Amino acid sequence: MFPVHGWPISQEELSFVQSLLTDLRPLGFEICLQGKHVRITQIAPNSMHCDRQFYYEAHRALHRKSLAEKWDAIVDFETKYGPSVFIQGQQLNLSAIDPRLRPVDLRRKANPAPRDCAIVEYVRSYQTVASRRSVGRENVYILEDHGHSNLPVMGVLVLASPRYYQPHRDEVLGWLSPTDLGRLSVRRQKRWQKIRLAGLNRTMQVAICCALPPYSRLGAASLLAVAPFMPNIQLDFQQRWYDKKFNRDPDLAAVATTTSMGLTGTPFQALYTTMFFDEKSSVARGEKWNANNTLYARLGRWHPWLPNVSIQARDPRARFQSLVSKQTLNLALAVAGPEIVPKHREWILQEASSQLRMRVFQYALDRVGLSTGIFYGNPVGVLLGALDKPSLEALQEGKPRETRPVLSWEKAVVRFRSEYEISKTRLCRDAEHSRAVQKRAQRALQTTFDDILLSSSQR
Repeated sequence: MFPVHGWPISQEELSFVQSLLTDLRPLGFEICLQGKHVRITQIAPNSMHCDRQFYYEAHRALHRKSLAEKWDAIVDFETKYGPSVFIQGQQLNLSAIDPRLRPVDLRRKANPAPRDCAIVEYVRSYQTVASRRSVGRENVYILEDHGHSNLPVMGVLVLASPRYYQPHRDEVLGWLSPTDLGRLSVRRQKRWQKIRLAGLNRTMQVAICCALPPYSRLGAASLLAVAPFMPNIQLDFQQRWYDKKFNRDPDLAAVATTTSMGLTGTPFQALYTTMFFDEKSSVARGEKWNANNTLYARLGRWHPWLPNVSIQARDPRARFQSLVSKQTLNLALAVAGPEIVPKHREWILQEASSQLRMRVFQYALDRVGLSTGIFYGNPVGVLLGALDKPSLEALQEGKPRETRPVLSWEKAVVRFRSEYEISKTRLCRDAEHSRAVQKRAQRALQTTFDDILLSSSQR
């Protein structure tokens, strides 16, 4: 426990702070009155290993708030589409599961099926850290089980336009930061911007990688994680983003993503490239790009393939400003006092842009001596995914890849099945693995609608 602030405070400011810290209670904040002063403390972990457990309830609170805002749409989806989208464990035939990815074009001009739109929006809400509709390019895929008659949905993958600036990624690829660019001549700035744009056109951000129960209990999210490097998705990317004038050679060379509740993301771990590569169905891969030869690697302190080159970017942190309630925003107006004309109070709360509301809120924070640092939570991991070093070196130089290896969906499915099916050859050799596989399969078979539906209080 450590002190954050102590200061004289008015009644309006006290009410605002008390309401704010009630909103942020999952982050471990406490408020103590000492005469005419207020002292704020926070109980927080002093080790990175505690972050996931400590911040879990804060993420859950954020998720519950997000669900409450979409509750009618969630219930409507479950009523209208639930029977055709979901499958309970007792209806599941493990040996019959047949995962297949189906591309979905959500652009209005593509006239997407309402059911597909509803599925993707529902899964956006399903993630603990919800993903908003992408701005810019977006490639969406629904993973369906063709081994069951109603083709239940196993999960959804959404690839979105990458962030223009991402410090970890940019350092690894050698793309200059805004500060470094500002030191160059206009001519050299344009050259480096061209390199960045060429690279961004060949990368995407994994915005959603979410499997639904019971398939999530079998590890289906890992299938979605390896999917961007499969031939059908590579082909879909090429066809979707080909432009005769601006992009004659669309090529998905790499993807990036960020974790939510810790530095590592479960679906992206231990995906060794050799598990999914088939030299009979792909051109040869180049040299590995990280020490473990994994498909994804977290970008941490050191460059993944250049020896003794450090990465200066700091890990981003989860932010919990969305936990702030409408009541607290209202109290922020009282703190603002004469700075805000009283008759505009309801307009600001109901009609004003979020930017204006946040300016009022920031003013109140400044008045009571707090900073936006109180909303920071656990460190967030930045992951990069690619098949080989030449793919990333091509992005680094802003050039097309000379060779374009792909992974095998068949091998990915075999690996997925090994997570819940016990092979005879391994049964006696590895008893511990067999027990883990049996437990995973049993959990899937015990899945009920209460475990699946967002509206269920049991979830």
